[in-house]
Amino acid sequence: MKAFVFLLFTLCFNRVFAQKIRINPSGQLIHIGTSKDTIIRFFDLEGDFLTTKDKSYYYRQVYPVSNEPRRLYRVQAFYTDTNLPKFSGHSLNYDGKTLKYFGETVSYFPTGKVESMELYDELSYLIDTAYYYHPNGKLKALVYYEPNKTEAQANFPHYLLYLDSLGNILLRNGNGFFRFDYKNGQYIEGELVNDKREGIWTGWDQSKYEEFYKEDILINGKRYLPDGKINTYSAETMEQAPKYHGDLMADVELVMRGVQFPLEFFEKYKKKTILVSFVISKSGATEDYEIEEDYDLEIKRMMIEAMQRLGKWTPAYLKGIPVRVRFKVPVRFNFELIMH
Repeated sequence: MKAFVFLLFTLCFNRVFAQKIRINPSGQLIHIGTSKDTIIRFFDLEGDFLTTKDKSYYYRQVYPVSNEPRRLYRVQAFYTDTNLPKFSGHSLNYDGKTLKYFGETVSYFPTGKVESMELYDELSYLIDTAYYYHPNGKLKALVYYEPNKTEAQANFPHYLLYLDSLGNILLRNGNGFFRFDYKNGQYIEGELVNDKREGIWTGWDQSKYEEFYKEDILINGKRYLPDGKINTYSAETMEQAPKYHGDLMADVELVMRGVQFPLEFFEKYKKKTILVSFVISKSGATEDYEIEEDYDLEIKRMMIEAMQRLGKWTPAYLKGIPVRVRFKVPVRFNFELIMH
């Protein structure tokens, strides 16, 4: 799911008082203890948040392992069906919303074999040599990220080596064929020239697409849709945020004015800005509403029901096809005007 920013966007999280997990050498879950500092989240196959473990593809736990001011958090993810590890690493100064990887991270295939090993610096940028593997355990790629000591920006990758699943070398020192693999079978592949994409690259993400690059700059792209149509895009139109059919903030105020909030709410949350997040689906419908922070459940229910009365959206688009995105809208009340 592609993330767009609207006013304020943060990754979702959920604090629970449970599950500090110990894993045996085979990777199996063998004990669940209690830790009020552990944050557990559940995700589907596409990496979208789920409210419960039911139907989840994997779950992630985050808990502190060092004290302030430079707090370090342990990050672990497990495949729900098998409890085999999916990810292991650390995050610096986790705020419950955004992971800032630091040090070595390891990702695993569902079979338990290692998928990748990467190293992050204090700014959460990749550094040093990253190792990537095929599902059969053979080395797939070596990518070197030279530390950037002058600016706080991502480090340029040097593609040292790329091999197919049989061990045949397809790229050396930034020149040759390379394939970028993503979740759910998504990929894009083509020729690198001195570490930069060049010429026609082909990929799949719900359908086939082609992109033309010149020195790593996208010139244009084509998306081949199942109905035979072809969508075209450029670097400027590749990502399009969802659009609300109307004046969003004016309509938010309007639906909130129609809610009979209890008087104690205004006394308790006076001058509060409450963040309501929801997913805009591929059809433009809204779903999966939630309100973070420790507000009364009845207030959350009333606010979500009000937000569900908003008008329709045009979905977000990525490379010519609609995609699901999560938005977060700040709702700040004029208490004197809407008190009943």
